[in-house]
Amino acid sequence: MEHIMPFIKLLTVFGFMILLLRIKVDIGIVILGGAFALGLLFGMNFLNLLKVSARASIEFASIRLLLIVIFLRLLSGIMAQTGALKRIELASRMIFRDIKWGLAAIPALIGLMPMPAGALVSAPMIEPMADRLNLSKTDRTLVNYWFRHIWEYSWPLYQGLIIAAAMISSPVRAIIVRQLPLSLLMVFIGYFFILKRFKSEQTSEFNLKTGLKELTIATYPILVILALSIIGKLDLLYGSLIAVLSAILPYFKSLDYKKLLKRGVSLKIVVLILSVMIFKKVLQVSGAIGTLPRMVAMLNLPNIVAVAATPFVVGILTGISFAYVGISFPLILTMITGDWANFMVAYLAGFTGVLLSPVHLCLVLSADYYGASLKDVYNKLVWPVTVTFVIGLIYAVFFGRFF
Repeated sequence: MEHIMPFIKLLTVFGFMILLLRIKVDIGIVILGGAFALGLLFGMNFLNLLKVSARASIEFASIRLLLIVIFLRLLSGIMAQTGALKRIELASRMIFRDIKWGLAAIPALIGLMPMPAGALVSAPMIEPMADRLNLSKTDRTLVNYWFRHIWEYSWPLYQGLIIAAAMISSPVRAIIVRQLPLSLLMVFIGYFFILKRFKSEQTSEFNLKTGLKELTIATYPILVILALSIIGKLDLLYGSLIAVLSAILPYFKSLDYKKLLKRGVSLKIVVLILSVMIFKKVLQVSGAIGTLPRMVAMLNLPNIVAVAATPFVVGILTGISFAYVGISFPLILTMITGDWANFMVAYLAGFTGVLLSPVHLCLVLSADYYGASLKDVYNKLVWPVTVTFVIGLIYAVFFGRFF
């Protein structure tokens, strides 16, 4: 019984956190409350918890992570104010000769800028092309939803990826190199299960040279980040700061800085990021972090079961990428740190849960926008998600260990 009690405590806190998320309590508050509950249940006193929390909040890793997220949110706001998103739409229509590829490109390009319910931004943009191809409400929802999320595994601007890198103390680029094939896999699966069924039709707006020029102008701050942080190996903190400055300079006098600051330095985001780092620190200091691995060993289960199941459950219940990373990764940290195969399985399983989640805003809002039945969308969504997971699992298990 004494071996099971720590696991029961962990499950109790975990279940309570999920319950709070289901009744719409802010995720940052939920994670912070979970950290304090775990600390108290695992023998820490309240004063010690406060000291550990304060120490975790001012560590360089926490401040770095917070600043990166703030810079990227500022960049998203700048691009919205300067009309970059509209230029991306225009560019996609010019670059692709076949309408159905342009149809997929718009949500994919909008997906380069992470934002809440981002699929709702691209939904009206693809309407004209969807009309020309006479797509059903279900197919419109499916193509907008799927291609909006192809970058989640490997794009350095996504909070889940950044938080995961901080968790395992790894450079973001190390995760990108290993998980880029998963993004490419989503493109391939998206073509096979979605685009392939649509008829081909040539666009009258095709102009590759102009389209590439428009795309470069619209996304140059993102290209700055890629060049500095991924290719040049500069820390993402400095790469994102330089990208923000490069985006501000051409529009210095016309930007609404009050709106930008409100978007970038949100109290909710500050609480979320610091809560995640406090949660991780409390798990380590209290000893609770070893609970799940010990239980897996006691039951003689493969590590991959806990590594996959824990983030998948959080992902499907929350529908938020950084939620499954922030809540589940600290629980399996000893199994994924230094083991890239397990890390990729965890990330893949968590995001699979997010894609299937009935509370994922992109899914719900896309279906609502087009007037599609969620049941019909799920009937077509479950197959590409399942195939992506199976192939991704094989890739992670058999090739992840060779990096």
